Order: sequence, then C-alpha cells, then structure tokens
Amino acid sequence: HTPDGRVWEERGEPVFDDMGNVIGVVEIATDITERKQAEKMLSETNAYLENLINYANAPIIVWDPQFRITRFNHAFEHLTGLTEKDVLGQSIEILFPPALAENSMQLIHNTLTGERWVTVEIQIRHNDNSVKTVLWNSATLFTSDGNTIATIAQGQDITMRKQAEESLKYREEQFRNLFVNAPVGIFHSNWNGQFLRANPALAKMLGYSAPEELILATTNMTTQIYEDPAIRPQIMDALWKTDGWVHYDEIKWKSIDNSIIIVDMTGRKVLDSKGNVDYLEGFIEDITERKQAEAEIKRKNEELVLLNAAKDKFFSIISHDLRSPFSAFLGLTRVMVDDLPSMRLDEIQKIALAMRNSATNLFRFLENLLDWSRMEQGLIPFNPETQRLLPIVNESLKMVMEPAKTKGIEISLNIPEELEIFADINLLQTVIRNLVSNAVKFTTKGGSVSVSAKASDNNSVELSIRDTGIGMNPEMIADLFRLDVQTNRRGTENEPSSGLGLLLCKDFVEKHGGKLWVESEEGKGSTFYFSLPIIR
Repeated sequence: HTPDGRVWEERGEPVFDDMGNVIGVVEIATDITERKQAEKMLSETNAYLENLINYANAPIIVWDPQFRITRFNHAFEHLTGLTEKDVLGQSIEILFPPALAENSMQLIHNTLTGERWVTVEIQIRHNDNSVKTVLWNSATLFTSDGNTIATIAQGQDITMRKQAEESLKYREEQFRNLFVNAPVGIFHSNWNGQFLRANPALAKMLGYSAPEELILATTNMTTQIYEDPAIRPQIMDALWKTDGWVHYDEIKWKSIDNSIIIVDMTGRKVLDSKGNVDYLEGFIEDITERKQAEAEIKRKNEELVLLNAAKDKFFSIISHDLRSPFSAFLGLTRVMVDDLPSMRLDEIQKIALAMRNSATNLFRFLENLLDWSRMEQGLIPFNPETQRLLPIVNESLKMVMEPAKTKGIEISLNIPEELEIFADINLLQTVIRNLVSNAVKFTTKGGSVSVSAKASDNNSVELSIRDTGIGMNPEMIADLFRLDVQTNRRGTENEPSSGLGLLLCKDFVEKHGGKLWVESEEGKGSTFYFSLPIIR
C-alpha cells in the first residue's frame, strides 16, 4: 500500500551466476488497486445477497443443475419445518408430498423451460405431514457462455388464501344451491323495480318458464307485478327507513296471465361498501293455496254452523211447533169421543170445523217441513220453464182462500194477464202460498191482502204481497231469515207459525236466481217482495 492509497502486488525472483550463486533479485510490481476494489465490492455484494436470502420474508431456495439443494433460507425453513442442514445436498423432491412428487417436479421443469420467473401453484410438504400451497417462482442462472450455474426459486405461502377461496367457493355454491333450489321465491331488484336476479321458484310462481324470461319481461314491478300499484311505494318507504327486514302479509301479485296470487313478502335493502343501496333482496312465499284452504275451512265452518242451526231448528219444530197442533187436534178428538152422545149438532159441527182447520194447518206445516228437509239435502227437483204468471198465482191461492174468508180478509190481484216468468211451477206456488198464508195469518179481521206483479227493467218480474196486518219492528225483520234465531210468533187469531215457510221461500227464490226482501212497520202491515227472471 502506498501513501497515495493505491495497492501494489510485488513478485521477486533471484538471479544466479554460472556457479549457482545468487547475485541479485528481480522484482516486478503490479498496481492491483482496481482489482482489490472489485474484490471488495464483490465480497460486500455476496454478503448482502446472503443476508437478503437468509432474512427475506419470502421462502427462497437454490439448487444446482442436478436439482441438489445448495441454499435454503429461514423463510423456507419455516414453511417446511426443515433446517438448511437437513436439506443441503438433497434433491428438491424431498420438499413435496410423495404422491405429488412426480407431478411437482414436472411443474418445476415446465417453469425452467419457459420464460424467467414463471409462476405455478405447487404443494409443499411440512415436516409435520401437513401440506402447504405455495405460489412458486423459479428461474435458471446461466454463465456468459450459456451453461447452467444454478436455479433460484421463491415461494409465497398461499395456504390460508386458498382455504379462504375454497371456503368462499363452497359458500357461494351453497348460496347458489339455496338460491336455485329454494322452495320460496327469491329475487334481487333495483330501486326502480327491475329484477336483477330471480330464482326458478319465483319464475314458476309467476307463470314463467325460467328466471331469465321473468327478468326480461318485467321492467316495472310496481305496475306489472303488484295488483295494487300503491303497495310497492309503501314497501319501499318502509325499506328506506330501516336497515333491517321488512315483512308484509297477504300481498296480491299478478302472474303472467294476470291471475292473482297471494304472497307473504320479506325484504331488505343491501348496501355496498360506501353505504349506498346496492340492490333489494326479497323472499316470497306463495300462500294462495293456504288462503284458499282457510277460506274453504271458513266456508265449511259457516256451513256447519248453519247445519247445526238447521238441526236445532228442526228439533225445535218437532218438539214445539209440531207437538202443539197435534195436542190440540187430539184434544178435539177426545172431546168428541167423551161427549158426542150429549152434544148438539151445532157443537159437533163447530168441533169438526176446528178439527178441519187444525188438520189443514198440520198438513201445510208438514208439507213445508218435508220441502225444507228435501231442500237442505238437495233433493228437490228444479225444472224451470216459461209460464204465464196469473194462472200460477190463482192456483196457489186456492188453499188460503178459506182461512182468509173465515177472517173476513179480502185478497186482491193486480197481475197483467200476459205477464210471463221463467220458473219452476211447484216451487213458485210454494213461495206464493206461504207468503199469502203468512199475510192472512198476521192480518186482523176485516183487513186486506194484495198480490201484485210487474216487469222490471232487468229482464225480471217483481212480485209483492202486501197486507194491512200487525207488521214487524226492525229487530224482527233483521232476524227473519236466520236459522239460528227463533222468529216464530202466533197469528192474530192465535194461528201457529214456525218461521219455516219464510226460509223455504228465500231458498226457492234464490234457486231461481232471484231475491226476497221485506218492508214492514209495526202496526202498519208488511210487504214481501221477490224477483224472478222473465227468460233464461
């Protein structure tokens, strides 16, 4: 080393004379300053590279052309659970699970024949027999003349990422299976009412062959799906005000053919990472069949109530309304049996007349009871035909003329002679006979009953039976056609009444497609109206 900082290399050789004696020394000095500087820089670089390899976060491995490991950093030791001492000089095959070693080596060969730093996913065996997934990069180092020096590779442990990806994939598959196979309708829509996604159950629910068809066909749920367009804005307002779920019962939706289905809806808004509404999610359950079943059960229950009321009415009639007339009739026969020898002719005639009236009332009552029973069982034949009305009314009044004459009640008719109706004659006569008989029964002596008919504007005939009798209060009118309420009362001459005749009249009129109603005021008489079709 010279004072100017340069480095010299000196070499000396002795000089001999002819006798072999050293006579001097030849010295050659060479300036090696630059070479020493280069060697120093190379040494520092090698130390830096050693530290870089040893302490790098990424696992790094180096092997020679025979695939024998020559370098193995700390990160690779952590990845494999092996030390550098364990693997130096060993084939890199020891890094891979035995079952995957051949395939792994082929993957590495593929990376070496391609471009530098080719990346593959590869499985690395840990010393505890667990397997790590590594993102593997490798490149071959060559000399200036193209010979292979070594291969360097680095790995990135992506085991947890792969597990997360697999977990995500599994969950996505689960969600897809749930979405596709769910028995309830599921959809995603935007705020404007357009379907973004829909599952097969929803498409089928609305009559579409596939979700894609439903999505393409629906541009505005508010008008195309909801029967009442005012409902969806209400739902949207509720969704806007809450971050949770919103539930609505019994919403009416329109299917592809405009038929109505009833659904239960549960929905929520889904927000993106910035807190904005990304889409709306809804779960739809078609409850149409359930609601129909509930309606059917309700109808059956109502029918059962009516049947029970009819049964109670029937037993009430049997126990009271039928027993009383028979008791009176039997009483009259007992008087005749016991006192006939001592009775005068006028007394016998009076009892016979009472017996005839009683028998007539019993016959009419039993006839009504039989008709009502057959009506309840659906056994009464119904054969409507076009007939002139006046002859039917005249025939119907024959049975009530005698009671009317007895009470001095005048029956008048106001029916156009050519007026025709479309009706079952037997049922119509039963209606007229019962209504006129009731009018006579609840009209005092000297009163009047009028039977009128006129054609109305809707191809029907309106008949009315008006009396000047005792009339009814509003409460009695309200209960008049109810099976579950006792409405029977005695006539002005104590004539029996079961209320059964009016029920028959109502059923028979409605069987014709008509309507029966009453107007009455207590003390001022009653008017019963009913309508019948002219043609059918």
